[in-house]
Amino acid sequence: MTARNLAAVSAGVFYLCVGLLGATVASLLTAMPHALVLAVAGVGLLATIEASLASALSRGRAHQRHPGGGTAAASRHISTRARPATGHGSLAQT
Repeated sequence: MTARNLAAVSAGVFYLCVGLLGATVASLLTAMPHALVLAVAGVGLLATIEASLASALSRGRAHQRHPGGGTAAASRHISTRARPATGHGSLAQT
């Protein structure tokens, strides 16, 4: 069995277990105190918060803010977009 097949079978078994035990997990979550559920969700978001803060506080050129808002990378992306078509089949024809 190849690694791809093993991954597919493993995912299938995992989804089957989640489907069968979904009601049990839901009842356990409703039985927990609300603060504990929020704390577990917060711990799950720590990596996302860390990555966002690292990106926002980095000193690289791609993350420097422009006076009009946005980043240098976003400004370059917008300025290099394709211009509206003016040839055959264009809506801009008069």
